[in-house]
Amino acid sequence: MSETKIDAWEIEINRSSAWVDDLTRRLGWHDRKLAYNGLKATLHALRDHLDVEAAATLAQALPALLRGDFFDGWRPGDKPLALSSREEFLDRVHEGMHRNIAVDSELVVRAVFALLQERLAESDAEEIKATAPSLLRGLWPA
Repeated sequence: MSETKIDAWEIEINRSSAWVDDLTRRLGWHDRKLAYNGLKATLHALRDHLDVEAAATLAQALPALLRGDFFDGWRPGDKPLALSSREEFLDRVHEGMHRNIAVDSELVVRAVFALLQERLAESDAEEIKATAPSLLRGLWPA
């Protein structure tokens, strides 16, 4: 592998780590792995309730390593999934965090949505919020 490719890879590792570190701070946690699991679970749940275009917009804005996680297990042909309640979405996130009883999935979702709001281009964040089920809009920062 060329030095340039290694440098690019290290940059993406640092970018992804910065997102996880930011989320860890937002949650007031010390466990980066738990924060990462929360990020991944929330992104998967959100992805599955977005249309394909909005999901692609979100993926493109993520650091490359997180983008790979975002697409892991995605089946775009059956999206977006219907959402019957906010609690259904929060339960999906909680499931993605292995039903850890110490985790408040609403707190995680709010922190991830705040992270996205801050780190995405404003137009991308607005597209994702507008495309997401209306039941989730109250979880985004005002």
